[in-house]
Amino acid sequence: GHIEDKKVKKAIENIKDGCLYLKFLGSYPHGGQ
Repeated sequence: GHIEDKKVKKAIENIKDGCLYLKFLGSYPHGGQ
């Protein structure tokens, strides 16, 4: 139902944010470590 849709949307958003975050970190030569 709607609850599952919200969970899925949130999960997708989290994955997208994670990918952007990894790309952001990847843009640095040392990876910030």
